[in-house]
Amino acid sequence: MDIIRKSPEKYGLMKVGKNVVRIVRLLREYDNIKEASDDLARLLVGETTEDQLVSGQAGGGEIGSKL
Repeated sequence: MDIIRKSPEKYGLMKVGKNVVRIVRLLREYDNIKEASDDLARLLVGETTEDQLVSGQAGGGEIGSKL
């Protein structure tokens, strides 16, 4: 997986295969892979919402967030 466009905007492009590119919605950026993984796990099991991640009210709070 390669992110081929990275910016503080809410959307980006992600290359996932030789001929496959996805438009992705960026919820939040992290400096710490553990915090990102933990927040992703909470999102997948329904312990947090996208809105909470975007606002910084989920998981690790403001630590590691750039958005």
